[in-house]
Amino acid sequence: MNKSHSYNSELNFTFDEEIINLAIIGAGRAGAFHVQSLSINKQYNLKFIVDLDIIKAKSLAQDAKCDYSDDLDYILSSNINCVIICTTTPTHYKLTIKCLEAGKHVLCEKPIGKTCDEIHNCFSLAKKNNLKLLIAYQKRFDKHYNKLYELLQQKKEQGHIINNIQCITRDHPLPTITYLSTSNGIVEDMISHDIDITNLFMNFKYPIKIIAFTDTKNLSLKENNEIENIQIMMQYQDGTIVNLSGSRDAKHGYDQRVEVFGDFGLYHLENQIDNNISYYDTNGSNYSKMNYSFKQRYKDAYIKELDYMYKMIVNDYEPLIKEEHVILTKNICNAINLSIKENRIVYI
Repeated sequence: MNKSHSYNSELNFTFDEEIINLAIIGAGRAGAFHVQSLSINKQYNLKFIVDLDIIKAKSLAQDAKCDYSDDLDYILSSNINCVIICTTTPTHYKLTIKCLEAGKHVLCEKPIGKTCDEIHNCFSLAKKNNLKLLIAYQKRFDKHYNKLYELLQQKKEQGHIINNIQCITRDHPLPTITYLSTSNGIVEDMISHDIDITNLFMNFKYPIKIIAFTDTKNLSLKENNEIENIQIMMQYQDGTIVNLSGSRDAKHGYDQRVEVFGDFGLYHLENQIDNNISYYDTNGSNYSKMNYSFKQRYKDAYIKELDYMYKMIVNDYEPLIKEEHVILTKNICNAINLSIKENRIVYI
């Protein structure tokens, strides 16, 4: 079944014709996010938490009220139908291949592979084995980004043009060095989400040139060869300019904004705040703090991601994030990293 490349849905998890047996591979931060989502979602029966660190697996399994194991082969031989892969970045490709070979549907945190060939291998194997594969670019499932996409599509259909897109992603709190050491760098770990959503807004066109600027003042990050702040500029054949701004450590909170400027005017996608009550007195004004973590900001998107995966398996929905989308994002990430390495404009 064909679907749009963005996903809004009315969610109802109180009834289902088919319950999907599920295992989560990876008992870290992302695994905990999915456990929280599955506590709401009744489309799945979470049977196992799997992690080589059996203590971490046991701890998360206790929260999830399910079994745990450090033996993936045993889990894949059981009656589970689907796995969520949320282990460290370098393990995604081999685990995805292993699970698809075992006949399991796969929802995998990004990135799925280190190269375009690895990405192709995963999607090809899923198709060959008649299995579903979904890559977790969660902004595709966020109602605010989806609404902006729909508004932009309407403007394009009316003959309007986009001149400039600016996306801001600033992390909070600062991730641990342990996490960053296996994250594959700020571009693929963080900025890739904004690249993917920008690709959606730009109808998956390739930019023609890219340049990136970076700065790291945090000594701990510098000692571990991690980028703290990054600015990226991309230009397209029609002249549209896209600016991507990212930071590992925003003291003011988890900062997620978009501005789209064109001949139609200006759209702002603003940060989500804890409440919309503002207070004014003679000292000035006061507003609620913004959602203060990834876990808060994308809670609903994670739930919708699971809902879409369910519909892929049960109702034969096509992948929302297709192979060519993932390869486009990968090629742009490669160009950005090349610009950083060689300190120059990269032409595509």
